[in-house]
Amino acid sequence: GLALPLDTPQPIVDKVSRAMKKITSGEAVLQGKTFPEYMQAAGLSTRYRSDGEFAGFLKSNDQTLGKLLTSDAFAQMSSRGTGPLVFPAMLAVASCVILVCLAVQKKVHALAPDVSSETVTSQGIVNTILVLLGIVAYLLFAEKIGFVLTAGTILFLLLWKFGTRWWMSALITVCFIPGIYTLFAQLLRVPLPRGLLGW
Repeated sequence: GLALPLDTPQPIVDKVSRAMKKITSGEAVLQGKTFPEYMQAAGLSTRYRSDGEFAGFLKSNDQTLGKLLTSDAFAQMSSRGTGPLVFPAMLAVASCVILVCLAVQKKVHALAPDVSSETVTSQGIVNTILVLLGIVAYLLFAEKIGFVLTAGTILFLLLWKFGTRWWMSALITVCFIPGIYTLFAQLLRVPLPRGLLGW
C-alpha cells in the first residue's frame, strides 16, 4: 500500500500512485528483475492494496497487534527481565575462558625452545602468516559455511599448528566456539553467519 502526508496535493498523489502500481505490477525492470520477482525470491508477498482496501488492512492489523501487545502472555514475557546477575555471570564466564587460554599459552611457552636470543624467528613469521590466512579464510567462508564450522576449523588448525596436542585443540575448540556463539548470537543478539547448517 501507499501512505502519503495528509495535505499532499491530489496530482502528486495520482502520480505517485501510478508509479507505485507500475512497480508492483512488474512493469518496471531493475537489473533484469521486476519488483514481484525480488519479493518472491525473498519469500515476501507481492500483493498491492490501494485506497480503501489498504486503509482497512491497516485498521485490521492495528487491532490485531493491539490485542497481541495487551495480551497476558506478552505482559508476562516483558515482565521477566534478565535479572541482576546475568551480566556479572557472563563476565565471570568470560574471565574463566581467558584464564584457561592464558594457562594453555603458558604451558605451550614452557614446552617451546628458548629463542630469546633472536628478535624474529622464521617460525614466528610463519605463525603470523597463518593467523592472517585464518582471518582471510573466515571472511571468505563464514557466510556460506557458518560461524561455528568456520571459526572452529580455523581455531583447531591454528592451535594444532602452534604446538597444542590435537585432543587438547579439539577440546578447546568444542568448548570455546559454541560458547562464543551462544554468548553473542543468542544472548547478546549479535548476528553471526548461520551458513549451511543454520548455526
